[in-house]
Amino acid sequence: MNILHLCPANCLRICSQIGVIILFWVAGLGIEKVTRIPLSAGVIGLFLLLVLLQLKIIKLSWVSSGAQALLGELMLYFMPILIAVVQYKALFMAEGWQLIVSIVSGTFLVMSSTALTLKYCYRLRRAWIKRRHI
Repeated sequence: MNILHLCPANCLRICSQIGVIILFWVAGLGIEKVTRIPLSAGVIGLFLLLVLLQLKIIKLSWVSSGAQALLGELMLYFMPILIAVVQYKALFMAEGWQLIVSIVSGTFLVMSSTALTLKYCYRLRRAWIKRRHI
């Protein structure tokens, strides 16, 4: 989704929804600083958003278009990593194999845990739907 080709009302709606998501990140940053939880502010903030969505305190329509716009531009978030690879070439030449092993294993673990979590959630959902229709 290219935000520049939207009408001004949709652009304003998407920007305000992205602002709401950023506010949750800032809230996560505050929680991280106060409680000293060893988690990223983004993880804490998005978990807080998830809880509020589940409790129906916040409606999904309040953040869905902004989240979709952010996910649509996901590749931009990896640009700093690519620039770091080019900038610190000497580090990658000396410690490259360790970095590659950690990146590959980390990616595998994240993808595996996501797949297993989704599989488990879909099983729970199917069981819940069956139980509800009986």
